[in-house]
Amino acid sequence: MNMKIPKEQLYTAIDSQRLKSLLLNHLQTKIIVFLLAILVWFYVITEDEYTHTIDVPIELSNVRSDRIITNNYPTKAKVSFQGSGKQMLRLLLEDGAKINLNLKDKRYNFKTKLKLTDIRIPQHSLGIKALRIENPDTIEIRLTKIRKKRIKIKPDILVIPEAGYTKVGEIELIPDSITISGPVHEVHPMNAIATEHLEIRNIRRDYHQEIKLAVPSSQFITLQEKEIDIKIHIQKLMEKEISRIPVHVYNLPEGTRAVVIPPYLNLTLEGGVKVLADVTEEKIIAYIDYARKKKENEIGHVAIIRTPPEVMYRDVNPKTFKLLLEKD
Repeated sequence: MNMKIPKEQLYTAIDSQRLKSLLLNHLQTKIIVFLLAILVWFYVITEDEYTHTIDVPIELSNVRSDRIITNNYPTKAKVSFQGSGKQMLRLLLEDGAKINLNLKDKRYNFKTKLKLTDIRIPQHSLGIKALRIENPDTIEIRLTKIRKKRIKIKPDILVIPEAGYTKVGEIELIPDSITISGPVHEVHPMNAIATEHLEIRNIRRDYHQEIKLAVPSSQFITLQEKEIDIKIHIQKLMEKEISRIPVHVYNLPEGTRAVVIPPYLNLTLEGGVKVLADVTEEKIIAYIDYARKKKENEIGHVAIIRTPPEVMYRDVNPKTFKLLLEKD
């Protein structure tokens, strides 16, 4: 069945299509006209003169090589400028003005008033005029003699190997010292700096990593390096029995010699398998210090035992010895 559309609805639909077509056909033109209007407006207002207060960085130049600044001085100052809107905008958006203080001839603490002649305005903003420095108008600089010093690095590192393994030797630090610089009164008492605290657990092989150094307590101390390498050597734990180690006697009265009974001791060594491989009784030192004062209720003499580095001992037998003194 054919339905007949009323003329009024048909005319309305045609008018809507015409309006939509008109809007779409001229949209690009209208956008361009709108943008041009904004540009013209922007150009007009940026040609006007304005006064505006801007935060300007304070820069210190030509600090003597043997001096260091030891106070926190203001790094910016509020400065009022006058100029066209266009120039002011460029001053804000691009590398702007700076206040430069030349410390070439300064060796000691000083206080100075900031001057308009200290302001450096970039080439693209030469039309800008600095009116006044509002805050701060004065700056104080403290200068101290600088010192450099080489100090040791101490590892703040806890190493716990896996059961049946042991750490061999000291933790290797690369480098084991660094150069620091800073105010002479702060650098002088410093003899060492620690690493950051580190705990390494349950390792069974050699370990290597970078570690940061602890932050100095003073913000004016500078470290030549902030990170170092550490190396930790791990070996399988081994036990080794050593027997017939001769016992010597030291610090006897003049003209006297001693016979040790029994003359030898036995013990068990503990250490890394590679460390213990070459350890024999000749590398173990056992002696009695005759001048040592005995402890109360101590019977006989106790031997003092020295082993190679990273070698521990236990199960010493016998624990005490008798001495027979004879005249030479």
